[in-house]
Amino acid sequence: MDHISSDFSAFITRISALENELDALEKSVWTIAERYAGSVFPGQAELAADIENTGLAMTHETASQLGFYRERFAALVHFIEYRKAYPQFSDAETEGILDGTLTLKQKHALAKKRGSIAAMLGIVSEMQAQWKQRFGNRSYARARGSLTSESGLSPNASPLWSAYAEAETSRSRQEIQSALERFIQALKNLGPEESAGWAVAFAKASQSGREATPVRLPLFREIIFPALLAGYAQDDPESIRLLSGFGQLLYQSPECSRQLAETEQSEYGLLLKLHRLKPDDAAARKRLID
Repeated sequence: MDHISSDFSAFITRISALENELDALEKSVWTIAERYAGSVFPGQAELAADIENTGLAMTHETASQLGFYRERFAALVHFIEYRKAYPQFSDAETEGILDGTLTLKQKHALAKKRGSIAAMLGIVSEMQAQWKQRFGNRSYARARGSLTSESGLSPNASPLWSAYAEAETSRSRQEIQSALERFIQALKNLGPEESAGWAVAFAKASQSGREATPVRLPLFREIIFPALLAGYAQDDPESIRLLSGFGQLLYQSPECSRQLAETEQSEYGLLLKLHRLKPDDAAARKRLID
């Protein structure tokens, strides 16, 4: 495979140094904020608290955000280098090889393309080793999904989604929550139309298995549910079908389920409604029977 360029390595090293420097400056924030705390005049304590919050945003939070972007930057470079190294395989074939989703027929077809089963096994072993070296145990589908522009978001929100999706794979619970909160706020700033469009597309991808990022309760309650509720109110079968797929999250969100008809606040109730609206929906009928 192509070697990562020296300028890339130097760039990443310098960015990491900036993160460390910002984290180190966090101690100064506490000292400065404490110096200006007090009650000499009304409102001084509140202003001092704002000094602390603003300082932490400039240091710790900026360092965290810089870390998210650094990891995404590096992942993009690694992903491109990896795909360049094996151009003979399509995206779907690469996913099948790395994620173990190839059918027996597809395996035979690939072996034929390489000339023999032994040759194919050799290249598969190499591909898997190179992938693990760069992306660890992350699946190809998940890595690709977090890096490509399939999110359908504006340039302002897309990096925040990528940062959150990346946090889900390797960050602490607190950092995941922080990244998710930033993304939710960015979506709200986009306006209801774009936010709802993304929510529906994400719900479809999540339930079809194309999106591996988990649906957390805040994302469901603040973004996904309102988008699907609008379709539910219009008796839109697709919105009702998607909503039924979040039965457990609905159960955990009484403030959301209360906005549905009393008999339609569960997966089963929503599937019954879908069956009434669209009796020829074989998938919905199967889910009811199961």
